[in-house]
Amino acid sequence: MAKTPQLSPMMQQYVEMKKQYKDYILMYRLGDFYEMFFDDAVIASKELDIVLTGKDCGLDERAPMCGIPYHSVDGYISRLVQHGYKVSVCEQIKDPVTNDVTHREVVRMITPGTVTDPEMLDESKNNYIVGAFCEKGRLCLCFVDISTGDMFLSGSYKLSDPTIINELGKYSPREIYASPEACETETIKNYIASSAGCMLTRGETCPNAKELLEKQMGQTVGKLGLADNTLAAETAGSLLKYLFDTQLCSLDHIKKLTLTGEYAYMQIDLSTWRNLEIVETMRFKEKKGSLLGVLDKTQTAMGARLLRNFLEKPLTNVDEINGRQGAVRDFYENNIERSELRDLLSGIRDIDRLLTKVVYGSVN
Repeated sequence: MAKTPQLSPMMQQYVEMKKQYKDYILMYRLGDFYEMFFDDAVIASKELDIVLTGKDCGLDERAPMCGIPYHSVDGYISRLVQHGYKVSVCEQIKDPVTNDVTHREVVRMITPGTVTDPEMLDESKNNYIVGAFCEKGRLCLCFVDISTGDMFLSGSYKLSDPTIINELGKYSPREIYASPEACETETIKNYIASSAGCMLTRGETCPNAKELLEKQMGQTVGKLGLADNTLAAETAGSLLKYLFDTQLCSLDHIKKLTLTGEYAYMQIDLSTWRNLEIVETMRFKEKKGSLLGVLDKTQTAMGARLLRNFLEKPLTNVDEINGRQGAVRDFYENNIERSELRDLLSGIRDIDRLLTKVVYGSVN
């Protein structure tokens, strides 16, 4: 009686790991290469324009396979993420004494909204992921740029409130992590349909979201201004849980939560926002030709993101507006000091993202 074909031990390990990361393209370290198998290999070979081959795996037919050198993996990951895929990286874990491979485990998970490598990001703008959660006919949004540590939490809105889609338009998130109820709202569906490059990830409310948020921020929800807003605390805490699960580290650089509300900034509906071409042109989605393209003479990546933030969120508070105008006036009237400061700033690298890279390097 013929034996039933069985996967080889290595491929059995791969299949078991793939079950845990079924929504990700799993890059599986074998020697000096990261290999991808089966459907992942078919997708990756097409998106990355690399050769699709096969590998004997114990079954009657060879498993589709493609691979990339370990030393150039970041470039390939960047291309996959830009095409809207999630990637998990599985490494060979070695015994520090014998240097023998003892097991394999996933050490990185990269999604469009959780990219931290500066080489994969546009230094002139933030890369936001947004948590969107519903409760009793209301929806709350929490925005995080994991590469800089910026975190913003909106109030809760009625599901039909146009402010929701306006907020999404201003932040232009690369990924929306939404509860099942939020995924089914017309607002979220419409935004995903109209925004190329934004991924929708179905999530769930974290049971201990409030406690997780308090631990991360080092303050009670009362001191954070959320004592009477359970939905907001759950939204922020649930998004943090997703970030912990994907980044596999403490995220110590995310320590400040900024509350924004309907009246914190000028409200501009999404259609008007796009037609005004404030940060990008309508036709080609480029900075050149927009208001930002005209105004941006910044010397650092941090300054470029700050200026973009100013334009995306116009102030409504008169005192704050006067303060900002006063700062502009001071620089305008002091040419020598302004020139000297620009020279000094021109040599400064992207400190925000470099610090984040240091944090990640210390834990991975």
